[in-house]
Amino acid sequence: MSWNAYSSTYNKAAIFTPKIFPKAITIIKFKNTIVVKLHADKHPISMISAYSSPTADINLTLQEIKNVIKTIPKEKFSIGADLNGHNPLLGNSHSNPRGEAILSFILANNLYINNTPDAPTTFTRNIDKRWNDLTVCSQHLIEEIENWEVLEEPSFSDH
Repeated sequence: MSWNAYSSTYNKAAIFTPKIFPKAITIIKFKNTIVVKLHADKHPISMISAYSSPTADINLTLQEIKNVIKTIPKEKFSIGADLNGHNPLLGNSHSNPRGEAILSFILANNLYINNTPDAPTTFTRNIDKRWNDLTVCSQHLIEEIENWEVLEEPSFSDH
């Protein structure tokens, strides 16, 4: 299968769609965030991918995501992000300031966490196991999310 690739300006976040999916367009591109609108069924769905390095200011990426959300307030959207924050409500055993900022952002923007506590961890190094990757969605999409899972198949991701 061949794929279309869409990436953020700094190539830190990406979205891949099968070429057989003809109605995918890039609508917004920031340094660490990319948004692709998929025209499916009756309503479009915006897919948002974002990345924040553990050493970067998390608020810059969260602001990029917030700017996107403001442009699509009534639409269905899903955010897949590697934000490198820790919080027990995000599936981690401990909390850090980045995780607190991420959780506050989720709550302030009325987003729904799709990750499940029984999912396999997405990052493992020695005895450190955690969920760096986060999937959240809009209120308009939550009722359509079924069987969310972490795939065990190899990918080009480092976690």
